[in-house]
Formats: sequence, C-alpha cells, structure tokens
Amino acid sequence: MSDWIIVSVIFLLVFGLTLLAIYLIYLLAPQAPTEAKRRRYEAGNPPHGEPKSRLAMQYFGYVLMLVTLGALIAVPLIYFALSPTSYLSAFTSSS
Repeated sequence: MSDWIIVSVIFLLVFGLTLLAIYLIYLLAPQAPTEAKRRRYEAGNPPHGEPKSRLAMQYFGYVLMLVTLGALIAVPLIYFALSPTSYLSAFTSSS
C-alpha cells in the first residue's frame, strides 16, 4: 500500500511542476506578435509575391497522434524484445 502512496505523490509532484512550468512560460513569453513573426518564410529564401493564403494547422492533430502512438507501440516492443521470457510466461500456464 505504501508503494502506491509514493507513486501517487511523485505523480502529483510531476503534474504540479508541469502546470507550474506551463504557467511560467505563459507569463514570460511575449504576448504581442512581432514583425519577424508575421513575416513569411520560404525555406531560407527571401519571400517574393503575395501569399495565396496562410498555412492552416489542420494536420497538427495527426502529427501529434503519430508521435504519441508511435511511442505507445515502440515501448512495449522494446521491452518484450529485451526480456523475451516475461513475454512467453504471459501466454503459458504455470500449472
């Protein structure tokens, strides 16, 4: 039982520090966009002509899911590759 208390205290500590870091970043970051932020960027080349439209962040969610799900798949695969006996014991009966 005391192991769960330690784990929950560590989880709450990490969660609280994460929220504190996000709040500090919000306070310290400049709020108003500057001219450099509004300027177009074309792969290191000077921009020319008028832009057709601004690039929407419509695929950001897909990228986030790809990165997250990739880690969720890779971590168990690496774990079972490094300790194959524990993987086999999950499917065999001990009786």
